[in-house]
Amino acid sequence: MKCLSCILASAAVACGGVTTGPILDDGGSDATTDGPGSGGDSGTDAQPPADAGPDCNKLLADLEAKREAAVQCCATCDSLQCGTQVDGLCCPVTVTSATSQATKDYLAALAAVRTAQCSVNCPNIACSSQPSSVCQQDGTCKQ
Repeated sequence: MKCLSCILASAAVACGGVTTGPILDDGGSDATTDGPGSGGDSGTDAQPPADAGPDCNKLLADLEAKREAAVQCCATCDSLQCGTQVDGLCCPVTVTSATSQATKDYLAALAAVRTAQCSVNCPNIACSSQPSSVCQQDGTCKQ
């Protein structure tokens, strides 16, 4: 989940904040280091039982993929973009349209994460209360 942490941490820094810890609180587990000799509980790649509840790592990865799609904009288009904010995991997310399918998919994934009560360590920063109205050169809305 380091990618999600890095991306969300980057967004936090872009908002003027500094992260103080990992954005995801997965109980100390790291998908890149779990396994034999990594300090895990059993040294095996045991999967949780099917009835163990939601897999927050998968839900959060899905949320991040859908967030990336929702914040897309056209850097070369001559039109107003990135003028709307929608609910976000830690801070509101600037998008071009609250009614686009990508944004609807993102909000559905956010609802799934919240329903699953996944533990998230949000950075202690002030969130932007206004959309940026800026489509960056990389084709994403400035957060």
